Amino acid sequence: MNKEVQNSRQRKGTTLKQASSIALLYENLDESHYKQVKSLVKSLHNEHGIQRVCAMGFINEQQKNIPVYQTQKLEYMYFTKSDLTWTMRPKAGMMNFVNEQFDIIIDLSMNPILPLQFLLKTSLAHMKVGSSLSQSDDHLDFILELDPNASLDEYWRQVMFYLTNLKIK
Repeated sequence: MNKEVQNSRQRKGTTLKQASSIALLYENLDESHYKQVKSLVKSLHNEHGIQRVCAMGFINEQQKNIPVYQTQKLEYMYFTKSDLTWTMRPKAGMMNFVNEQFDIIIDLSMNPILPLQFLLKTSLAHMKVGSSLSQSDDHLDFILELDPNASLDEYWRQVMFYLTNLKIK
């Protein structure tokens, strides 16, 4: 394995009741999808009492072409094609996100997105959750099998069901 992607994360199963920090990875498809992600962040704060929620979106455009609705806020970070190396890996500026030891990182992508897979792989998050559709199985601690036609809402309901009902000792 390349030294650049080696890390020494400490795996730890975590429920929503135990978590104080969660990261969400997603591809920013359009404004409607972005609003859905914002709603998920709000739900984690308000309904589950998660103190720190960070959403990291990948916009498959050059920096100069980012959508107007996308704003750089503390909880809604993003990166673009301009932030990638020629091998489609996020540049060194993404290391702060990768090195943050979130209790849980949830990959919301429903198909393989190479830059998000790299962030997931190198993240020091204690527990990594995602769907089988993202083809990131080797990097996940908890994998949800989804129908290829599943919606983000359906996927989120399953994630919340399992993360609230897990029995971890």
